[in-house]
Amino acid sequence: MDRRRPPDLRRPRARLATGHLHRPSPPRNEVGIVDALPPDVYRGDRHDYARPGHIPGAVNVPFAALVDPDTHRYLPEDQLRAAFSGVLSADPERVITYCGGAIAASSDAFILNLLGVDDVAIYDGSLSEWSADPSLPLVTCG
Repeated sequence: MDRRRPPDLRRPRARLATGHLHRPSPPRNEVGIVDALPPDVYRGDRHDYARPGHIPGAVNVPFAALVDPDTHRYLPEDQLRAAFSGVLSADPERVITYCGGAIAASSDAFILNLLGVDDVAIYDGSLSEWSADPSLPLVTCG
């Protein structure tokens, strides 16, 4: 069984959809972290993973909030920008998205790229991997 340690998102180096380490990371203040999970999972109210909560510094942009519930199409650009305003307002050099297993996070990463963020990475192990390591921090709200 592969017991590799999850990447350190405080100093992320993962590239989009790979999980491989390719180059040194920018300083933390240049990285935005986006949690694509539902708000109750982000807050730690719902325990779907080894431990509840979210990665410190992450902004919650649930993947389901990016689509129209009737048409299942992505929302208009202005609404998508508003949804990501918490991360885009900081103008990070890189944004890392995660969810439970890198599926929902791919939707957030796709939209971020459409909105002009050139350096978007998906943490492929996501919360499934992060929460399984008790030495890694998680934050709960409330």
